Amino acid sequence: MSFQYDQYLERHRSNVKRGFDWLSENLPEITKEATNAGWNTEFAHDKSKDEPDEYEPYDAYFYGNNRSYQVVQDYQKAWLLHIHRNPHHWQHWILINDDPKEGEIVLEMPYDYILEMICDWWAFSWQSGDLYEIFKWYDEHSKYIKLAQTTKITVEYILDNMKNKLQMICFMISRPPVILLDEPLTSLDVVVALEMKRLLRSMQKDHVIIFSTHILQLATDLCDEIVILSDGRLRQIDHEMLKQKDFEEQIIELLKDEESHG
Repeated sequence: MSFQYDQYLERHRSNVKRGFDWLSENLPEITKEATNAGWNTEFAHDKSKDEPDEYEPYDAYFYGNNRSYQVVQDYQKAWLLHIHRNPHHWQHWILINDDPKEGEIVLEMPYDYILEMICDWWAFSWQSGDLYEIFKWYDEHSKYIKLAQTTKITVEYILDNMKNKLQMICFMISRPPVILLDEPLTSLDVVVALEMKRLLRSMQKDHVIIFSTHILQLATDLCDEIVILSDGRLRQIDHEMLKQKDFEEQIIELLKDEESHG
């Protein structure tokens, strides 16, 4: 047994739990629908790696200073065993049919395993100390990760919520004089969107906040000044127009008028 590999397993499992605990505390609406993800991330995650047919090949491959053909083969077999034993891996949900006409089928993942998978990915960011690392990692690897349609939408929805929440926390900690946000409420559900709006309002007194949005109601709720971008040109909206009930209709007509003359 390798002390190094034992340390890695302990750190990784701890970081998986840290990720889920962070989600539970900061995005409770994300975890409230989960039934077993909390248990899985705290007590059951990657327990199959303790089995000799996984532990020993992993230990030899990563910490044995030996990448012989046999060591690599044993590691690959152990990894295959692991993904079939652990449904939080997306590879677990790939069905390869005997009939080539049916081909490969990608099954939807249950929500609990989606959460555990994201926490598994995020554990490496916790280890490195860069919690944003997961977003770059996903952007680089998403083209290779095979997810069913609904699963992919759910994964990216959760990641977007994580990223937006982390940004808001960083802003509150660092307190920069000027904050730039791009579509801050895009992809957020109603509960998170309301929380974000409250945070933005609370920060208005001490910060200059500039953000882009296609949601006119958000702009009227939060902004002191509104500028519209059309055909590559910026146009400031008169304050009196903001107070009128048909503000949104006027903006739409204004944009239509500019397009017709563009």
